[in-house]
Amino acid sequence: ENETRVAKLFEIQDRMIALVHPIVSLWRYFVREFSAKVHTGDEKNKVVVRRTAFLFNNCIVVCEMALSPGGKHKYVARLELGKRTKLSLSEESVRFTIYVEDATWAFIFDSKESLMEIHHLVQKCIADCRSINT
Repeated sequence: ENETRVAKLFEIQDRMIALVHPIVSLWRYFVREFSAKVHTGDEKNKVVVRRTAFLFNNCIVVCEMALSPGGKHKYVARLELGKRTKLSLSEESVRFTIYVEDATWAFIFDSKESLMEIHHLVQKCIADCRSINT
C-alpha cells in the first residue's frame, strides 16, 4: 500500500512543471484532483482564473490548467492545511474560501454538488492535520 501511495505521488508530480518543492513525502497521500475557478487577491485586485487543484491530506497544490490533454500543469502555489487554516463556505455563490497565513484563496465551482463534495474533503483533511499537530 505504501508503494502504491508513493507511486501515485510521483505520477502526479511528473504531471507538473515549475514545482518549487517536491510533493512526494512519506506522510503525504493523494485525496482528489479537481478543477475550479480560483479567486485570489483582494476585491480591488482580484484575479479569477480556472485552475486544476490537487488535494492531499496536508496541502492543496494549485496549478494552471494543462494546455492539452495529457499535458503538464504549471505549478502556481501550495496551500498548507493545518492549525492556522480557516475555511468558509458560501453555497449561494458556489464557493469555499481558504485562509492560509496571509493569503486568501476562493474556489468557485460549476455545481453545488462539486462544491459540497470538495469542501467536505478539505474539511476532513484540515481536521486530520489538526488532530495530528495537537
